[in-house]
Amino acid sequence: MDTLQIELKSISKRFGDTQAVNNITLKVKKGSILSVVGPSGCGKTTLLRLIAGFENPDQGELLIGGTPIWDQVNNVPVQKRNTGMIFQDGALFPHLDVQQNIGFAINKDEGENSVNSLIELVGLKEKKTRMPHELSGGEQQRVALARSLATNPSTLLLDEPFSNLDIQIRKDIRTEVKDILKSYNMTAIFVTHDQQEAAEMGDQIAIMKDGQIEQIGDPEEVYTNPTTEFTATFFSQANMVNCDIDKKKLKTFISETDLDIDGDLNRNMRVLMYPHQLKIEPSSSSEEKNGIVKKRIFQGNTHGYTVELENKEIIDLIQIERVPIQPGSPVKVTYLPGEFVICFDKGVQKTFKVG
Repeated sequence: MDTLQIELKSISKRFGDTQAVNNITLKVKKGSILSVVGPSGCGKTTLLRLIAGFENPDQGELLIGGTPIWDQVNNVPVQKRNTGMIFQDGALFPHLDVQQNIGFAINKDEGENSVNSLIELVGLKEKKTRMPHELSGGEQQRVALARSLATNPSTLLLDEPFSNLDIQIRKDIRTEVKDILKSYNMTAIFVTHDQQEAAEMGDQIAIMKDGQIEQIGDPEEVYTNPTTEFTATFFSQANMVNCDIDKKKLKTFISETDLDIDGDLNRNMRVLMYPHQLKIEPSSSSEEKNGIVKKRIFQGNTHGYTVELENKEIIDLIQIERVPIQPGSPVKVTYLPGEFVICFDKGVQKTFKVG
């Protein structure tokens, strides 16, 4: 049976007129990593600070390891919650070297061996006497991780710890950090605004918007089966296109798709179209063209296109081709659905099998 490490029940927090966290209920299993992703101002960092104890909720219940940490009766102080937190800048002590930063949180009885084992764990054995300003950004975050692990926390909270690093270092260090957390069987909540980073780090992923959790699940599930339009566009980065379902056909401006449904259905909805489900080709025929390229982005072996359809809808798509299509060019866009299509009827998700 899976053991819950963190449990939030109807947690809310308001700052003045701003509802930063709004009635969030959340469960995190022991030894798992939860990624929390959302746009700036959605409440991600406030959620972490409530769990750590830097802020107090207005209402709700918070349990860590099954023990009540905050409710209308209990309010366990920060230092007794047995949680560690890593910030964007690592927050190292500038006057202490690597081994002193890590050892700061260790009892003297645990001694030098614990410090050395943590230094080896994060791959900084040759730099243990370096000062923070002599380390790269990635190395500083490794020290911050080791210092957090030194206290043997039950839970580790990471607030966009890689946001100040360049792209390649971010890719490398998040793999290293995830491996270390897994080796410790550490329960962690990892906050980021980067969808790809969230998917790579998390066993589960929570999508936040306006202080609430829109959807939670494993990354593949959330990507392939978004339950709200916001999740579809923000995390799955899909297009939402107007459609008509007329009897057994799904009709959009660029396509008609047969559906395998019982009975007749006549309804206006919005259909989810992933960028990889759209095909683009130049068109010199006024009868075939259905859009104009507004933007092209070189992405290595692919190009990303933004196309304005003739009905004024805007779509994004990805294409592998040798000859790029220039902005301003007329094009024909074709929709290639998979086995199922996901639609939204006044915000309610509906899935149909393709006939």
